[in-house]
Amino acid sequence: MASWNFFRIHALKRVAFKGLNPSITADCGGFETGKSYCVEAWGEPVPTTSSSGTTRPTTSTRTTAITTTTAPGNGISTPTPTQPGMINNCNRFHEVVSGDTCASIAQAAGISVSQFTAWNSGVGTACASLWLGYYVCISRVGATATTTATATTTSAANGIATPTPTLPGMVGNCDAFYRVKSGDGCAAIASSRGISLAQLYAWNANLGTGCTGLWAEYYVCVSIVGVSPTTTTKTTTRTTTATQGNGVATPTPTQPGMTTSCKTFHKVVSGDQCGTIASKAGITLANFLRWNPGVGGSACSSLWLGYYVCIAVL
Repeated sequence: MASWNFFRIHALKRVAFKGLNPSITADCGGFETGKSYCVEAWGEPVPTTSSSGTTRPTTSTRTTAITTTTAPGNGISTPTPTQPGMINNCNRFHEVVSGDTCASIAQAAGISVSQFTAWNSGVGTACASLWLGYYVCISRVGATATTTATATTTSAANGIATPTPTLPGMVGNCDAFYRVKSGDGCAAIASSRGISLAQLYAWNANLGTGCTGLWAEYYVCVSIVGVSPTTTTKTTTRTTTATQGNGVATPTPTQPGMTTSCKTFHKVVSGDQCGTIASKAGITLANFLRWNPGVGGSACSSLWLGYYVCIAVL
């Protein structure tokens, strides 16, 4: 009986070993010199035996993994679990989080999407297999970070010349573009282009509603076909100069409600906002609004293109 139990236990172990190493043949052959073989798997169930005496392995699915760090053959500490297909000479890693895409990871790491997919072949060329909670490679030994590809211009389906690269999710009827620079914010971009923040978000879906998807060196849409900037509701064709009661030569037309004690003026141009005008003039926004009550208060909703506003008083 003891010898039978010994044989049965070793038979089960042999089947389990073969299940973990499918390249091994039924007669326990197929070993290759210099290669390692698995002897235990995390969470793997113990094989069971059927009533007929034959071994019947069961299966399980691993749903979570504890992150650990290992030193591969290249001596670099590598966090786990790693995305399948990752190169073995990686020296920088990124843990995939909710909302990540191959393009967003590459942009943040300062590499091209083609580099990213080459170093992480398991994600697929369409980034359809990016695994949440797994580590991907964002730099390899000897590689140099690259900047986004040089912008070129293409003709969209609507016939409008469109620069590239454009931010994902941009509307298809855009007719004006802005190339994002390091340090830019959504509010500043919208203000400089004379559009509302809501419009910028609506035309560039990747931005979300908190400007979390703004990528440096990518183009965003700042105008669409049929929509004019919200900065202006008035236009002018001629500028003249008048003398106020205070003796100061005053250009016209002036923004309605402007103070009569003004001594320095600014002509509103496309993209101007109350805050940007005040900043350039070296005055506070509060003073600007006090001297120009007709601009619509802190919302700056009635700033008229081509009209003069006051930026200094006597």
